[in-house]
Amino acid sequence: MERVIENGRIIKGIKKGLNVKGTSRERYIIRKMSEFYGVTFSRIETFKNTEYNFSFLQPGDEYLEKFNMYNEFLIIFSKFESFDRRIFDFVDKTLVDYDNRLDKVCIFLVSNDSSIESKIEDLNAENKDTKLIVPFTYKQFEQNFEKVDLENKLRKYFYNRDLFAIESPIKNESYFFGRKQIVQGFYSKYVSGEQSGLFGLRKIGKTSVIYALMRTIDFKKGAYVFIDCQNPSIHMLRWYELLKEIALKACDRFDVEINFDDYNFDEKNASKSFEIILLKVYEKINKRILLIFDEIEMITINTSSSEHWKKREDFLYFWQTIRAFYQSNQGTISFLVAGVNPYCVEKASINDVDNPIFSMVNPIYLELFDFENVKKMVSSIGAYMGLNFEEEIYSKLVDDYGGHPFLIRHVCSLINQSSNIERPVKINKYDYYKEKENYDSKLQLQVSHPDKSSSYRILGIHSVCSP
Repeated sequence: MERVIENGRIIKGIKKGLNVKGTSRERYIIRKMSEFYGVTFSRIETFKNTEYNFSFLQPGDEYLEKFNMYNEFLIIFSKFESFDRRIFDFVDKTLVDYDNRLDKVCIFLVSNDSSIESKIEDLNAENKDTKLIVPFTYKQFEQNFEKVDLENKLRKYFYNRDLFAIESPIKNESYFFGRKQIVQGFYSKYVSGEQSGLFGLRKIGKTSVIYALMRTIDFKKGAYVFIDCQNPSIHMLRWYELLKEIALKACDRFDVEINFDDYNFDEKNASKSFEIILLKVYEKINKRILLIFDEIEMITINTSSSEHWKKREDFLYFWQTIRAFYQSNQGTISFLVAGVNPYCVEKASINDVDNPIFSMVNPIYLELFDFENVKKMVSSIGAYMGLNFEEEIYSKLVDDYGGHPFLIRHVCSLINQSSNIERPVKINKYDYYKEKENYDSKLQLQVSHPDKSSSYRILGIHSVCSP
C-alpha cells in the first residue's frame, strides 16, 4: 500500500521503516488496515504475564467528518479463542502510557473468539460508559474485507451507542469533562498530606471527580481506601465497627495479611486496634493512604439516616480517632470528605464538645458547567455518535438547564433518540426549540420559572440547607 500523507500526517499506508509486529495473520490484518488508515506504531508488550500485540492507526479527514476520528487510535489483538476481559486492564494502561497520542474513546479489537461481537454488546449493556470498542475477528480479514465493511461496522458501533445516557458516576476518563483542574488540586493535597472536602449539588458529578482522583492516584502509584457512606453496610455500623471495616478494606486492598481475631474492636479498644493495623499497612506499602468518604452526610450528626450517627456520639468518637491517628503518625494518612454541604466540617461543636474536624478542611464547591465546558462535553460525545450541534445550542443548554451536566447529558440523550438515524446529522436550533417541550416532559421537568433554579428543584437540589 502506497503511503498517503496529508498535512504532515500519514493517513494511509505504513510508516517508513516501521517493523509491524505479530504473527503472519496479525501482520496481514495491519497491512489490510493500512488501506484505510496510516499505521504509525507497532509493539508487543508483556503485562501481567500475558503478551499483547498492538499498533496505532491514524485516520484522515474523511473519518474525522464521519466519525470524529482524528487522533491516532489503538488496534489490539486478542489471540485467545475465549475472550478475556482482562485485556482492558492493558488497554487502560496503554492509553495512559501514550496519553499524548491516542484517542481515549475509540479502540479496535481483533479477537480469535468467534462470539466477540455479542460479548462486546454484553459489556456495553452492563456498563454504559465503556469505551467505543469496535470488534473484529481474525477470520473477517480472511474474507474480502473492504472499506464498505469497515464503515458499516463503524456506523454500527459508533451511531448505535447512546454515550449521553450514563446514569451512574463517570468511571471512564473518556467521558470525564470540565473537572481536571479540581482533580489535580485534590491530588496535590493528598501528596502534601492535607485534608480535602468536595461539596456540591446532587448529581453534579462529585463521585465522578472522586473516581477521576482515584485513577490519578493509581497512575501515580499512590494509595487510597474508598468508603461509600450511603451504603447501609457502612452507615449502619457503629463508629468502632466502621473503624474495623476501614482497616479490613485497607488490608484487603493492599494484600496485608492480618488476623483480626487478635485485635479487639469494641468501644474501648477500637481506636488503638485501628492505629496498629493501619500502621502495619503503611509499613508494607510505604505510601500515604487517602481515606475517601463519599456521601459524608450519611455518617454525620443530624443528617444521617442511622440514629447512632444522627443523634449519638458516633460522629465525635469516629473523627476523634481519625484526627488523633493523623496527628500522631504524620505522613501516614489524609482524608477527603464529599457530600452535598460542608456541615460536618463547619459545625464548631457537637453536644458541647469540639468537632474534631472543624476547620480541618477548606471546602471545594463543584460548580455548574459554563458554556465552554458544555460545548466541549456535548460536541465531543455527540461527534462520536454522528451528532453535530449548532453553536447556539450550547448556550441554550446552559440557559435552560443551568449548566448542570447530568441534566444536559440526559437532554442530549433525548436529542439523539429523536434525531435522524442517518448519520452524521446536524442538530440545529430550530429542531431544538421545536422539541424542547417534549424533552422537558420526558425529563419530568415542570419549568414554571425562567430562572435556572427550576431545573435544580426537580432534582431536589434547589435548597441545600445546613441542619
